[in-house]
Amino acid sequence: MKNKTLLNMPPANAVRLWLRTLDRIADWAEDVRQEIDWPKHPVFNLLIEKAGADLNRSLPVFKDPAPIFENWSKGVAGPSLIALAVAGVTDLRIPLSPKNAGPLLTAALLGEVPNASPYHNSLHYRKVLLQMLRMIAAHNEIYEDTPRALGPRQTVSLMVAACIHDLDHDGQGNTVGGVHEPGRLERRSFELAASYLRASGLDDSTELEALKIMLLCTDVSPLNSRSNPIHQAKAAYRFHFLDGQGADPGALKLNPELERLRSDSMLAQMCLVLHEADIATSAGVSYEITKEETILFRRELGRNDACPEHVLDFLNLVCHRQFLTDAGQKLYGAAMARIYALAEADFKAGNLRFEDSA
Repeated sequence: MKNKTLLNMPPANAVRLWLRTLDRIADWAEDVRQEIDWPKHPVFNLLIEKAGADLNRSLPVFKDPAPIFENWSKGVAGPSLIALAVAGVTDLRIPLSPKNAGPLLTAALLGEVPNASPYHNSLHYRKVLLQMLRMIAAHNEIYEDTPRALGPRQTVSLMVAACIHDLDHDGQGNTVGGVHEPGRLERRSFELAASYLRASGLDDSTELEALKIMLLCTDVSPLNSRSNPIHQAKAAYRFHFLDGQGADPGALKLNPELERLRSDSMLAQMCLVLHEADIATSAGVSYEITKEETILFRRELGRNDACPEHVLDFLNLVCHRQFLTDAGQKLYGAAMARIYALAEADFKAGNLRFEDSA
């Protein structure tokens, strides 16, 4: 019986374009790796050699992602970022060209570079990309034929961002040794990816700046502070889409690096879509998956103490108990409410460690 989570093979002409793109990446990849000295080992080249198989496989289905999450919970790594990216282009009917295939395939390969961090690793990037594809589809279903719809250019940019938003994460936050460095991890991810993306054809300075801003706006530190980038991105989103025509742009308090959000409503929207795709697996699927994600995150901090209190802190301080975008509310709002209620009940029942109560 055919696996119901798979579609047909991608069209033959699309496979040929992906494979040609892969060949072009192979031509320049080692030069870039040696220039920036990352990754230290030529694993990127090994990923390129193996990627051809992913480009010829059947494609995952996103309408019902439950089987994919179930496999991930069981330790099954696939589908890869490459398979997800190809499936996304096919499922969202993005016109495929060398101009978008190069950066997207490059980003997917970068995201597959192994990372030993328990939480911020290739599997996390796969989860974020899968949620991103669901977010884009839901958003465009709501806003079809309006100026808010995400076009092919914005869609590919969001997919690239999902693949590289935590690239080479070191398992620490942006506060190291008691000193907070805003955007430390996000800048590093962008800087590592930028050389590869430029070589792949993404050389437009405006698009690269937008990508950097999106990555910076995944920074939620300091927690629950009006100064953190995601708080500023949410304020910009509210200004453009929720506050009405009389809103005063001068009232927005933005860091200089995020100033573009004052005038660029599409970018403000994209920042929120990336952020919500980033938190969706932990906050908007099911309580069981939230517990699994919390255990992994606490392990990354060197602690085996994941418990309901940590879930409540995350939902309150990071998520503010809501998805702000219409697509996020549609896909994850009800699940978040249920997760919060279950975590609150478990907290009141003794706040037992998840690994003790399993």
